[in-house]
Amino acid sequence: VKAAILMKDDSTDSFCTERRLNLPSLGEQAFNIATFGSTSREQHLLSSSPLTLKTLAEDVRLKVVVVPNICTPTISRSPMLTNGDKAKLTGVTLASTMKPGTEVDMLIASDFYYAVVQDQHIVLECGMVAVKTKCGVVICGASPYERSVTANFICLNPVSNKTTSST
Repeated sequence: VKAAILMKDDSTDSFCTERRLNLPSLGEQAFNIATFGSTSREQHLLSSSPLTLKTLAEDVRLKVVVVPNICTPTISRSPMLTNGDKAKLTGVTLASTMKPGTEVDMLIASDFYYAVVQDQHIVLECGMVAVKTKCGVVICGASPYERSVTANFICLNPVSNKTTSST
């Protein structure tokens, strides 16, 4: 199943939505849950499940907490890359951002973040970073569009077998 994935290394547990998947339960635990974009928290009894993420490099086994939703539907914009950024990314096939309204299927947190993210990256002039992951190259970071609004871009879609080098 193709999934829209958000990566957040300051969360402690990885999550997956219950839609489209029939995951076996490893047990239940109480969580206070607030989805991204929500202002309220609710207590839920949630199960954890094993999940295998198929990547370009290898299969990564995860343990995820199954939740009804991870965040409000995405608001997506293409990154504002400078000509210098485009030159740095020559030959690198980038993943596209999620379409507006896409629901996130999985959040990979610090428990498995470094099992997916690799140590090669390119710092871009626009303030974002092109990062090599086991699923391909992604652009991530905050990109300002208006003075009071920032948008986070984190796409984890398979893109290519090409590698990037650290700069």
